[in-house]
Amino acid sequence: MNKDSPGTAHKLLPLRLLVPMALMTGVATGAGAWLLKWLCHLLHGLIFDLLHPDTFNWSLLLWPPAGILLTFLAGKYLFRQQVSDACARLSAHLRNDRLPLSPNIIWETLCGCTLTIGLGASAGTESPIAYSGAAMGNSLGRIFGVNARSMRVLVACGAGAGIGAIFKSPIGGLFFVLEILRLELSTNAVTAAGVASLTGALTAYVLSGCTPDIHYSAPFPPDPHTYAAVILLGILTGLYARWYDFCSDKAIAMLSGMRHAAWKPIVSGAILGLAVLIMPGLYGDGYTLMSHLLDGRGSFIASYSAWAGTHSMYALLAIAAGMLLVKGSLVALANNGGGVAGDFSPTLFAGCIGGWLFAIVCNSLTGTTLPPASFACIGMGAAMAAILRAPLMAIFITVEATMAYSMLLPVSVAALAAFATAKISRLKQHSETDG
Repeated sequence: MNKDSPGTAHKLLPLRLLVPMALMTGVATGAGAWLLKWLCHLLHGLIFDLLHPDTFNWSLLLWPPAGILLTFLAGKYLFRQQVSDACARLSAHLRNDRLPLSPNIIWETLCGCTLTIGLGASAGTESPIAYSGAAMGNSLGRIFGVNARSMRVLVACGAGAGIGAIFKSPIGGLFFVLEILRLELSTNAVTAAGVASLTGALTAYVLSGCTPDIHYSAPFPPDPHTYAAVILLGILTGLYARWYDFCSDKAIAMLSGMRHAAWKPIVSGAILGLAVLIMPGLYGDGYTLMSHLLDGRGSFIASYSAWAGTHSMYALLAIAAGMLLVKGSLVALANNGGGVAGDFSPTLFAGCIGGWLFAIVCNSLTGTTLPPASFACIGMGAAMAAILRAPLMAIFITVEATMAYSMLLPVSVAALAAFATAKISRLKQHSETDG
């Protein structure tokens, strides 16, 4: 394949060539996503095997700072480029045509994310694996000598495969490429991205034993009053998105104002460690807590904390509210304070906590019988849609990651309500600023 021959430099490869490359990229990225998850859960398991779920665990104060500091030192002395805030870097690469990507990104993001998330920083694993997958697609394109336009598609394919694999959500991975990365809407490009995302998700699913990371199976009551609550949850989640963004911006501004870069991991790690010590449910990607909430075991919120074993609903609600208040700041600190992490699954975490809290409060104040587990699932899609401004991706990641396909309608309603509310709120804020 002649990369720059006249008449072909800007022509997308035909499907008979593009699809096999997308397949190879998807398989490689899916295997990388599985490995990343396995390593993070291995570290998580080793640490929590040393803890007691019914008591206060002081050692939780140490692990997140250790992860951030180790990742910072690896980035300074071992890695060859910056791999933090991966999704923003990937978007900038595609937007400004800064290709090719270094092959070292493949292993650097995996190692950095393993240390950051495995040792407890409160964030996700999806942006690093998307960046790693993009580098895999880029490396494959360089091997076959594809032209610039086809290279952009392969990079997007790798990123979409990473999202599809880490959430086991093939359609969600495709919509990530379309909504977040803004891939061109040609038949060949979209087909290749869909193939890569599907292959990545299937590879990760098979390697993990054909089991979901989060599972929800309870029925949702098809009642008009329940759907009114779903819409209300969406609106409130859209308003919460502004708080999440505000906290994130403040945390980034605080780090940016530090004169010496060495202070960033120290301060970020200390704050993350303190937050995880007080509310251990914030440890890592939060999948363990989300799984318990979707399974109807809300009391797990207090496990490993000073309130472990409490039967007070007020204490559980206070912990849940505290998590919602600080989550945006913690994710920004993990991403910008020296760690390598993602900011997608934290929105699912915030939505899960928010949906569960909403149902409990409504039931207590109004006498309704809203199912907390169902509203935790609905809140996941609503929060992702509002915070990331990608409603279609949010809807499909939520229902595919939880295998709750029967929840497609309520999740869609809440996600669109949250997205519209957040959009209107941001437009109003910008108009007031301009005025």
